[in-house]
Amino acid sequence: MEGHVTTPQAKLVIPRRFFETSNAWGLRATLRLLGVPLIHIAMLPFWASLSPWLAIAAVVPLGIAISKTTLLVHEAVHGSLFRTHAFNRIVGRIAGWWTVVDFIAFDALHKKHHATVGDEGDPQLLDYGALETATRLQLAWHLLRPLLGWNMAHMATLLRQRLSMPRPWPITLGECAGLVLVQGTFFLLATGGGQQLWLGLIFPLSAATVGLLMSQIRGFCEHVPMPGESGVMRLRSHTSNPFERPFIHYLNYNYHGEHHRYPRVPSRHLPALSDWLLEQGQPIERSASYTSTILARWRACA
Repeated sequence: MEGHVTTPQAKLVIPRRFFETSNAWGLRATLRLLGVPLIHIAMLPFWASLSPWLAIAAVVPLGIAISKTTLLVHEAVHGSLFRTHAFNRIVGRIAGWWTVVDFIAFDALHKKHHATVGDEGDPQLLDYGALETATRLQLAWHLLRPLLGWNMAHMATLLRQRLSMPRPWPITLGECAGLVLVQGTFFLLATGGGQQLWLGLIFPLSAATVGLLMSQIRGFCEHVPMPGESGVMRLRSHTSNPFERPFIHYLNYNYHGEHHRYPRVPSRHLPALSDWLLEQGQPIERSASYTSTILARWRACA
């Protein structure tokens, strides 16, 4: 992994082509990121008919799919999925209902994250903060505790943010109705129309454990400082590979450093933007893989 060096960056004029959005890109991403978890949920009664253990094992792929669906909320917040503002907001809300992530609250918190990476006020600090003097045992606990539901604290942060943002009651009622409709449909699909109620627990268990684990791994690798480094505005991208891609990222999310430096550039252009920045002599730090970032931080433990 390349070393992190903080140097002043000359102001660049980004070519207009990097800001162009594509409805086809947005539609393809929407269908995939909403469709995959829906298929997993609909298949639960079938897996259970073969063996209850197969249905329980579905927690893993379903959690991974849910984690990736949150990336759809992220893209919609930045308005980079579709050409029109309205489409981005609509799809963002629907993806929020899919993942039980309030779109409006996430919008506010994510903007704060971009402005305060590594600071005490960063709402995502739970993923990578307070590790300066961590031992390997403490680091292992930090990385694996989402499997015990520890990172439900993120959901509490979203709820507090939402409650602090008064909204007209018709809008709030509509958002609640959408959430109930989507999650109610998931429950009916998962339980075979209510025939096997225990299967209704698979979706929330997947989201609260594996889903939050994969999200934390992304956040940890993207921003965690090595010992002695400042965590403020610590940005890191990762080279994609076929072993990690099915589990961790989608929509070029591995180009996270480029995204933070130029958040208005749609994710479809981030690979090309990365190449262009390299040509301009302003490359973003890049790790060989998410695994190598974790191992580097592991080796650097106190």
